[in-house]
Amino acid sequence: MDQPPPPSDNRNWVTVSIPWLTATELAEFIDTNPRRLFGLNPTLRLDRWEADPNPLQPEWRAHLHAFNEANDQHTTCQITCSAIPDGWLLTYDSGWKRALEITRREHDDQGSALTLTEHYHPLPDQPPAQEARARAIDPSLIPWGRAVRRHLFWHARLGWIPVCRWYLAWLPGLKPSTRRIVRLLVWSGVLEWLVLTLMLGGMALTGL
Repeated sequence: MDQPPPPSDNRNWVTVSIPWLTATELAEFIDTNPRRLFGLNPTLRLDRWEADPNPLQPEWRAHLHAFNEANDQHTTCQITCSAIPDGWLLTYDSGWKRALEITRREHDDQGSALTLTEHYHPLPDQPPAQEARARAIDPSLIPWGRAVRRHLFWHARLGWIPVCRWYLAWLPGLKPSTRRIVRLLVWSGVLEWLVLTLMLGGMALTGL
C-alpha cells in the first residue's frame, strides 16, 4: 500500500493494490454498493444513509449523517456523484471536507489499484480557525484503505462459501465498535476450534 504524502493542495490520499481483481471488477464492487464502501471505514459510524438505489452514476445522490471516531467529528451532508476519468467524484454540500475522489486503474504488475482522495476546502486565514480545522482532518484514510483491501481479499478467498459471503456482506453495516467485537468473537471461535481440532487429533494419534 502506498502511504499518502503530507497534506498538499488541500488533499490527502491513499492507494492500495488489489492484485486479485481487475479494474473492471473493482469498479463493479464500488458502484453497485457505495454504502458498503463507506461502511468499511473502521472509524466511521453511519447513523443515517439514504441513497438512490441505482449504482454510482452522474447525479446519483445520498444523504449522510455520520460520526467519525478518529477525530470526533459529526457530518451531515448530501453527497452528489459526478463521473471523472477512471472513477467517481462524490461532492459534499456542507462541511470542511469538500469531496471524495475514487479512482481505479490497472496495476503495473497485475490486478488493479484503488485510490481514495479526500479534498478539503482551503484553510481560513485566522490562526484559531486554522487550528480548529486542522484538528478536524480525518486521520482514518489509511485504515480505510487497508480495510477495503482486507475485505476484498477475504471476499476473493472465502466469498464462494455462503456463510462467509453473508458475513462479509453483513459486517460493513455494523457500527465500528460492534464490528470490532464481532471480529474478536469470530477469530476467538476460530482459534478455539483449531486448538480443539489439534487436541483431538493428538489424542487420536496417541490412541487415547
